[in-house]
Amino acid sequence: MTEAGQIYNFYLIVTPGFEEIAARELRDWQVTVEPVLSRGGIEVALPLSEGLALNRVLKVPTRILMRVADFGCRDFPKLYKKISNLPWMNWIDDSQPVEFHATTKTSRLKMKKRIESTCEDGRKFYLKKRGAPAVKPAEAKTEAQTVFVRFEDDVCFVSLDTSGEILHKRGLRPLSSDAPLRETIAASLLLYLESFGMPKDGVELVDPMTGGGTFLMEAAGLRGPVSSRKFAFDRWVNQTKEVYRAKTVSPYTSFVGFEADAKTRLAAAENLTGAVGDKPLQLIEADFFSASPLPRGKKRWLIANPPYGERIRVEGRLSEYYERLFVAAENVVQPERVLFLLPEKIQPLKLKFPVSWEQVGHIRFSNGGLPVMALVCGRKTST
Repeated sequence: MTEAGQIYNFYLIVTPGFEEIAARELRDWQVTVEPVLSRGGIEVALPLSEGLALNRVLKVPTRILMRVADFGCRDFPKLYKKISNLPWMNWIDDSQPVEFHATTKTSRLKMKKRIESTCEDGRKFYLKKRGAPAVKPAEAKTEAQTVFVRFEDDVCFVSLDTSGEILHKRGLRPLSSDAPLRETIAASLLLYLESFGMPKDGVELVDPMTGGGTFLMEAAGLRGPVSSRKFAFDRWVNQTKEVYRAKTVSPYTSFVGFEADAKTRLAAAENLTGAVGDKPLQLIEADFFSASPLPRGKKRWLIANPPYGERIRVEGRLSEYYERLFVAAENVVQPERVLFLLPEKIQPLKLKFPVSWEQVGHIRFSNGGLPVMALVCGRKTST
């Protein structure tokens, strides 16, 4: 039987480019661990109860895997034997189907389909030894448990998917806008924005192009657990009480969103209902370029995912559109700090910014297959 305190290796899959951000978020919740970073993920050893809880509290990973076995393997008979002898009863009920997904790199076993079929046969033999019939996904009463089988340098790593549905699905957003940003990316960008320093007295967060409200919703829930959806481990045979520590207090004291389209603004309002709790929320139906200035006296940050000129077209040159957006941001918000998500093709670092701003950092990654840059500017300090 699996013990809640037993140590397992958990692998957190993240959008390539966000590994350092994911490690910082992990340390915020688990201050004693030292994760190992690799391209597209981080690995950490934790007790079962703490590792499973990462699904509920972390906002950057897209999926979390738990390793249950690793062994040297150069032939299919050994793979079959190892899979058939794994203690599946510790995690998966005999009546739950299993789907194997294989990857292989620099190993003698190269045929992914055969690796998967060998694992399926091994699982069937395991069930036969226990006197239980094999169950097909179409016949099952519960969703299939995904098992990832990775071969690298003739070593086989077997991991259970602890997440189920991909983790950007928080279970909160019923409506969407034309070009929504994935929640995991939005959360990553918010944490990146915060990495340049947190205000002691809080800050108002402004989104000049709210869309479905993803940035504001993620900011509101960034430091709380996800309670509105189920995870794959919720179906495991041994229910483990999740353990996680309280996180720091949110720096966001209030939220402001601008949205020119009435239908989209209503969608954002529905999405954000209840998400921001008792913190003030203002959704302004206006084109940000012609909006009235916000009342002065508040410290504000601005974060935006403007159109890239792909799915949503803009008039004129894209670089000039962004530079006009920067001017509007200064006139309407006078932000202390800004983050703009921009396509690499327009060379964001060469754009003209308001004279009161200075570039403080940037990070590159791919958003929907398009190379992009998250560019952060801060207000110049007087000398």
